[in-house]
Amino acid sequence: MTDYRIEQVKVDEASLKESQSLLQLVFEEHADKFSYEYIKWQYADNPISPIVGFNAYMGDVLAAHYVTMPIYMNINGQKTLGVLSLNTATHPDHQGKRLFTTLAARTYQYAAENNYKFVIGVANANSTHGFLKHLKFKLIGPLTFKVGIGQNLYERTDYAYTRYWDKEIMDWRLKNPSMKYFKNGDMIVSPIKPGFKKLVYHDKDGLFTGCKLRFRPFNLYIGFGANLKKSIYCGVPKFIERSPFNLIFRDLTGGKLPEMTKDNILFELIDFDVA
Repeated sequence: MTDYRIEQVKVDEASLKESQSLLQLVFEEHADKFSYEYIKWQYADNPISPIVGFNAYMGDVLAAHYVTMPIYMNINGQKTLGVLSLNTATHPDHQGKRLFTTLAARTYQYAAENNYKFVIGVANANSTHGFLKHLKFKLIGPLTFKVGIGQNLYERTDYAYTRYWDKEIMDWRLKNPSMKYFKNGDMIVSPIKPGFKKLVYHDKDGLFTGCKLRFRPFNLYIGFGANLKKSIYCGVPKFIERSPFNLIFRDLTGGKLPEMTKDNILFELIDFDVA
């Protein structure tokens, strides 16, 4: 590691384009998603704060990159500042050097020193082990992944953990340049395959006043906290199947936060970065 220079990620135009280039190189199949507009929206425009993260350089080459997104959660009714684990990328010429864990550890140290109380994230099957073994995360569990009919899924109000949204933060969130959002009853939804829509957020407070989606009977639900028993939901068809999403959590307060479980959190698609 002595040959690498570690620097905090910046959000000026040149730095955003540098991050964009590495992400497009590493995730070539999703290069279109990582437009400059998308990176600027994620990294610089968040009304809570710009992203928190670190880069590793070898000379002038960006060798590795890791960022987290500042968010608020309601934790037992208290508005609490934390970060959502977001983008990580290592240049193909610099893999196998444990750069990700080095940058992540620096990020969490910085976050803890600057009043961020937790890190939450959704990891795929390949990355979950590293978060648990090397970065002190707790595995909450794989997110529920179902397709069905019916939207009366949210009756509880006693969650210990929910994502905090107000009008300003929600307006920013729904400006995601890679997605389109619509109103469907009291849900914010996003269309996918013909006939299907993703249930993105239960908008009980009416934060979104967008246009209505034309009739699509089938819902894709991903998350924790909804009651699927009163509606008809089952496993997903082959064209929607993907790697499991594992919810992971790390308390940065030294154990002062209540324990998070899959039964005491409401976590919806809008609460992380895939929708």
